[in-house]
Amino acid sequence: MYLTVLHQPYFGKTYEPLWAWNGETVNISCAHDSNPPANFTWSFVPGNFSTIERQEHDNIVLDYETALEHSLPFSEQFAPFGRHECRARNEYGEAVKIFHIRKGAVPSATTLEEAATSATFYIETPTNYEGPDVIGFIAEYDEIDNYEITNIHPNRTWAAGIPFKLEKLRSNTTYYIRSAPEPPIWQVDPVEISSNKVLKWKAPENNGEPIDYYALRYCPVDEEIVESLCIEHRLEGKTELLVNELQHNTTYHLELIAHNAEGNSTPANITLTIPDELAYASVSALTAGALIGLSIAVVIICLVLLDVLLYFWKKQGIIASCCCKKNKKKKPNPLNSRDKKGLLKDNGESGTDDTLRRSNNGHKEYEYNKTTGIITGKHSSV
Repeated sequence: MYLTVLHQPYFGKTYEPLWAWNGETVNISCAHDSNPPANFTWSFVPGNFSTIERQEHDNIVLDYETALEHSLPFSEQFAPFGRHECRARNEYGEAVKIFHIRKGAVPSATTLEEAATSATFYIETPTNYEGPDVIGFIAEYDEIDNYEITNIHPNRTWAAGIPFKLEKLRSNTTYYIRSAPEPPIWQVDPVEISSNKVLKWKAPENNGEPIDYYALRYCPVDEEIVESLCIEHRLEGKTELLVNELQHNTTYHLELIAHNAEGNSTPANITLTIPDELAYASVSALTAGALIGLSIAVVIICLVLLDVLLYFWKKQGIIASCCCKKNKKKKPNPLNSRDKKGLLKDNGESGTDDTLRRSNNGHKEYEYNKTTGIITGKHSSV
């Protein structure tokens, strides 16, 4: 049996803000889920363009409209900042996804200290742009002679508001350092857990300095984070924590930061939803009952299989005793086989043969004593 569900187009995210700058390539995609397949169209509401920029953008409109995915290489001649909209439609409805590409601000950097094999500098946090707050930076650096040869370069990450130090550099060598604000880590989908949970995480990659401690902070969320109810833990040498302070029927926002001699790492965020206590208890009880029932069923099946094996192997077991019960015949007494006339009956036994019946005077005609083997009676000579 096959079941097909027909539905209108669907996007996982309907709005996605993006930032770009000169030399950056931005990828946008109209990938969607629909049944039957949907037709899609692109539209673009530009920002402030010069005549050359407008002409360059118009030259790629045909491919831009027909391609499901598109790469936009930003340069001085071509910078399509603005609102890119994909509209997918089939016979059951339509859906729209919007990409809003804004110009990323270039932060200014100040060199604080230079040495033979190290350099310390400070990047000012940009404030003259719209978007989420800057929480950290990622810097890509390499020797200037190698920078154009390969796209693979060392990189470092540190929190905003603190100086950063690059070490283990080659002396008398010019380095090219490229940095940009690191975007925030978006929250994952809510995960339901119990109110007694061990949180585990993996240590970040080594950047030359060992991790001193981890800072874990979790706050209840009621449409917004309730700062006054946030709880913080500082963990040294641990990559897990037993959290037993969470309330039922509550959503929490957790933030984890690793710290070493270079500063703080980029926060790792996750959102957890604690289910209602009664709902969790019923699910737990149902799970325990199901496990007990399954265990009993497995034991019974094993016993039945063992009994069947014994039945076919040695004709033993419960099945053998019920289905193959033998009628054991008693072996005839050798004395009874010799006593064809019923002469060997005890005094107390009552036979049915006429020869054992008493006469009218109350005496037996024959009497045989099994102990002595002597026959007495009227015809004792027989």
